[in-house]
Amino acid sequence: LEWIGRFIGRMHAVGARKPFAHRRSLTVAEFGWDCRDWLLAHGNIPSEVAPEWHDAVNAALTEVQRAFDRIGDLNPIRLHGDSTLAMCCGPMPARTSSTSMTA
Repeated sequence: LEWIGRFIGRMHAVGARKPFAHRRSLTVAEFGWDCRDWLLAHGNIPSEVAPEWHDAVNAALTEVQRAFDRIGDLNPIRLHGDSTLAMCCGPMPARTSSTSMTA
């Protein structure tokens, strides 16, 4: 774990050297409200649950926006946000079953 922590720290340090060139910023507007609007505009929410879904999403996104507002100005760095075990340590070996599924 210590090695993984140092590895992720080095990625952060490299990512902070210059701004993004090709990635969108993670904002509540773009990844929240805009996605909500797209889902509604394209009929992806069943009509029988649309009002409740809309209210729940609005409440959730309002809270997310409040959290971002409390943080204030962010200094985003270039960093891939997928820190999976496979990324750090390679693919995991296939799991084998101890029981047979044959009849």
